[in-house]
Amino acid sequence: MLTKLHHAKLPSLLLALSLSASALLSPATASADAADLIVTIGDVAAKVDDMIEVPVSISQPAAGVASYGMELNYDAAALEVVDIVPSYGNASDPACYEDAEGCFFSDSENASGWLRAAWFDASGGDEPIDAAMELFVVRFHVKNPLALGDKPVTAARGTPGGFSFTDRHLTYLYAGLNDGNVAVQTSNNADLAALTTTAGTIAFAADKTAYNARVGDSTKSVTVTPTTANRYASVTVNESSATSGQAAGAIPLKYGKNDIVVEVTAADGTTKKAYTLSVYRDEDAPAAAGAPKPTTTDATIRVNGKEESAGVATKKQEGTRVVTTVAVDQAKLEQKLAAEGQRSVVTIPVADGSDVVAGELNGQMVANMEQKQAILEIKTGSATYTLPAQQINIRAVSDKFGKDVALQEITVRIEIAKPSEDTAKRVEASAAAGSFELVAPPVDFTVRGTYNGATVNVDRFNAYVARSIAIPEGVDPSRITTGVVVDPDGTVRHVPTKVEEVDGVYYATINSLTNSTYSVVYHPVAFADVATHWSKDAVNDIGSRMVIEGIGGNRFAPDRDVTRAEFAAILVRALGLKATGDAEAPFSDIAASDWYHDAVATAHEYGLANGFEDGAFRPAEKLNREQAMAMVAKAMSMTGLKDKLKPAVPATLLLPFADAGLVSDWAKAGIADSLQAGLVTGRGADELAPQATVTRAEVAVLIRRLLQQSELI
Repeated sequence: MLTKLHHAKLPSLLLALSLSASALLSPATASADAADLIVTIGDVAAKVDDMIEVPVSISQPAAGVASYGMELNYDAAALEVVDIVPSYGNASDPACYEDAEGCFFSDSENASGWLRAAWFDASGGDEPIDAAMELFVVRFHVKNPLALGDKPVTAARGTPGGFSFTDRHLTYLYAGLNDGNVAVQTSNNADLAALTTTAGTIAFAADKTAYNARVGDSTKSVTVTPTTANRYASVTVNESSATSGQAAGAIPLKYGKNDIVVEVTAADGTTKKAYTLSVYRDEDAPAAAGAPKPTTTDATIRVNGKEESAGVATKKQEGTRVVTTVAVDQAKLEQKLAAEGQRSVVTIPVADGSDVVAGELNGQMVANMEQKQAILEIKTGSATYTLPAQQINIRAVSDKFGKDVALQEITVRIEIAKPSEDTAKRVEASAAAGSFELVAPPVDFTVRGTYNGATVNVDRFNAYVARSIAIPEGVDPSRITTGVVVDPDGTVRHVPTKVEEVDGVYYATINSLTNSTYSVVYHPVAFADVATHWSKDAVNDIGSRMVIEGIGGNRFAPDRDVTRAEFAAILVRALGLKATGDAEAPFSDIAASDWYHDAVATAHEYGLANGFEDGAFRPAEKLNREQAMAMVAKAMSMTGLKDKLKPAVPATLLLPFADAGLVSDWAKAGIADSLQAGLVTGRGADELAPQATVTRAEVAVLIRRLLQQSELI
């Protein structure tokens, strides 16, 4: 007879059971009649993602069972053990030694697909198991939707310790075995566990399939978040794929009733259940008596020219202007982008004569477009705004609202607008003061992000962004010299512009690094002293574009040398940069009161101009050729021209010039880029003349070539 077991004796007992297991009679040879007991592992039917319980029971114990140990094997690809719960025995150590039901121990390893359970009578055999009963229960999770069918749960009868039973005398008992099975079927559960929406709170219940919500006029889109009851069920929102537990794409709203259908398809692929959320969008009363009522219609967008109904256009009167806003359907847009791949062009066309046309997306949509290097295009009957999504820099916009703001909650609005009456008057006044003629009405181009009542304007870009203004019918395209930007203070400056014909209509394509009010002007210049000069065409062209000015009396002085300050100012104007006092020129010899201070400061801010080692800029010093080429090479990086050059070793490009040794080391790379881009040539067959001064005529030609080769004019 066993003496009462002490806690310290457990390891040796279990070891003895394991080592002696090989002496057992194989359960396969122990018939129900011959066996001392029968062990039955339960059969359970289950569906994928179910939590199930598989019981392990004993029956027909002819002799009292004082201990047992068994290892069960299961399909690790289909099942995972969540818990092993004793039906008889105490799993608390050391409390179990004082429990009449004895001590139960278990372990499992889901990676290999085994579990082990052991029990012994802590009284030393005085309280054995002598009646049919359930020994323990294994709680499994049915985890794999692809692992269907019968999944046996079997005892490891050929493994030491895998299936052993003893009586109070430590005599092994013959045990029969009925292996178990989990019959895995696909789930037919098509319920939702939860449904939430930004349209408001709804009282959700899995068996309720219809819901209502109401929003005001200002709510142009909503999202819904469906959570499936079964993790392997799939879900769609308005026929677009969604992810359980995550907000689906923003859904634009028309005025009145908008039905949002959430459909769940069970794991079996056939069982479906639909939930409908009806969102009612109220419309505000007209802003003024007699004003037309706001309207909403389905909006068509184009992705790489392919049309898709993927938005809602809201048209309403705001003050004296008619505003049309297209809210884009997030899910539909992202499906189209996924199908079209990288660098797609998303066009929002609105040609209804509205004074203001805007496209609205949320920040997450913009971020997704950035990843795909997509381009967003707003197109009206009179203008087009072509904006690479990366230039919005949505992460920087989000940071200004706060680090914890979800991109989905930021509204990004890209707008083309007829300017306000005050702005229009300011443009007309600028034209009169600048002695140029407006060829086309001015147009406002803006990008802004809004969140929780706060607004961030995106008014500066890292690369040139194109916008096109249609030339009014009847206007001679040859009477266009450049596009201009009119800043809020009334200042007018050149922006790189070229005239193009598309389907019989002429457009002025303006490239700029900023947002503001733009127009197209006629400002012809013909300097008398270049009439027979070799630089005539370049000088008059650049002069007409308001990049370079004459010296008075309709004279240009083409052969006069250019100073470093003058060249910085000309380069800044040529690139359409705004020379402001916001930046400070960090040079010891430039004062805030100097006429060239803002231009030099802006050139330095954009990385175009550097000073000397002593901290001076030497603004009055005459510019030499290597300095000019180095600065223009830096401008090539801004215009994108440098990206078009083939990799080359500067020394190789300088080799044909006999005076290449006169080139300063710091200037070699810039000169090589200028040569390869075709912006400069030598002053002779083999003379580069890097230290020679530069004339005003040469500067005009150099700047014109820079803009032409960069395809900006």
